Amino acid sequence: MTKHFRRRIPRQRRTLGQGSPDLPPESLEQWGEVMLNEEALRRYTRSRATAAHEDEVFVRALLALSTRLEKGPVDGSVLAYMKRVCRNAAARHHRELAKRAREELVGSETWRLEDAAPVIDVDPTTRIELAESLQVLRNELSEQQMTVWLLAEYEGLTCYQISDALDGAVSPLAVRQSLKLARDKLRRPATRTRLGLGPLPGN
Repeated sequence: MTKHFRRRIPRQRRTLGQGSPDLPPESLEQWGEVMLNEEALRRYTRSRATAAHEDEVFVRALLALSTRLEKGPVDGSVLAYMKRVCRNAAARHHRELAKRAREELVGSETWRLEDAAPVIDVDPTTRIELAESLQVLRNELSEQQMTVWLLAEYEGLTCYQISDALDGAVSPLAVRQSLKLARDKLRRPATRTRLGLGPLPGN
């Protein structure tokens, strides 16, 4: 199966930097341990949040860690604590993406996300400007299919991540089925014509 890649976001590598001098000495030690393991923690975050969202989720987790360390060192392993914070930050971020897809996109007449003219791959050879195609997409796809399709194709989430983002209301299997139905519908010649696209090779 061909992989569809959606957001082309330039990666900006951030580093953790030095901890605040106001942190208690033991908290500063734990911050230093996290700094030494930044790459491994980023890989863990990427596995939970996808590469496109790694930086945003990692920075959130880092802010949460800093706030916690201001109260004193964490009990036990700070790396295990940071992994838990990264996992929770990724889950919260996915829920926000799902909410945005449902409320701001599916329920709105205009595109109001951060990108002025987001472009999504419909198949390996064709891309559409979402704002121009919104009404056609709404007519062709159910709300669940459209939400799932956007989270997969634009945000790059896996079926399991989408299921979690939808608070488990849709199982990973149902997400996969909805995504397949949405992709099949968008391959139909009549739908492609309404989207202003030519027929796929062989159709």
